[in-house]
Amino acid sequence: MGEGKGNSVAKAAGIIMIAMLFSRILGYARDVVIYSKFDMNRATDAYYAAFAIPDFLSLLLMGGAFSAAFIPVFTNYIATGRQDEGWEVASIIFNIVVVFLLVGIGLGLIFTPYLIPLVAIGFRGEPETMALTIKMARIMFAQAFFISLAGIMVGILNSYKKFTAPAIAGVMYNAGIIVVGLLLVNRFGIVG
Repeated sequence: MGEGKGNSVAKAAGIIMIAMLFSRILGYARDVVIYSKFDMNRATDAYYAAFAIPDFLSLLLMGGAFSAAFIPVFTNYIATGRQDEGWEVASIIFNIVVVFLLVGIGLGLIFTPYLIPLVAIGFRGEPETMALTIKMARIMFAQAFFISLAGIMVGILNSYKKFTAPAIAGVMYNAGIIVVGLLLVNRFGIVG
């Protein structure tokens, strides 16, 4: 490995490491903000339980199997100078993922009242907490859509050896939750 290539790998690794560190710190800060506004109670339990189904949808579509299958194929197209073919494949995959996401989110929105009791077992017998969890889960399905599409973009950027923007995605995600949450908390409570 040449010295220039080694330096660029070290630089990329450093950027990713620093961004991950900041993302984890902001993730902790996000939790501190949530708990400072609402304490540790059924509302915060409902908030975290509401993530379960939308997160599962994102993981199902964008998790290990997708990344393991699409990204190496796309990277190979780029590495062998067949960018146009790579982008055709990326476009097809992107459109398929959008369709699956829309169907999955639609089904999720319809079946949330039946799915949430499966993951929020402790809320059975607490209709108010269950209703709050269902309401928040339905809102969070929008997040699953955008997180999944962002996952495709991260993979594509990584294929082009562009690591900075993908690395700060987690930082922006946690910062966004903190800022938007603080702006909306007084008006909408935990749902904000």
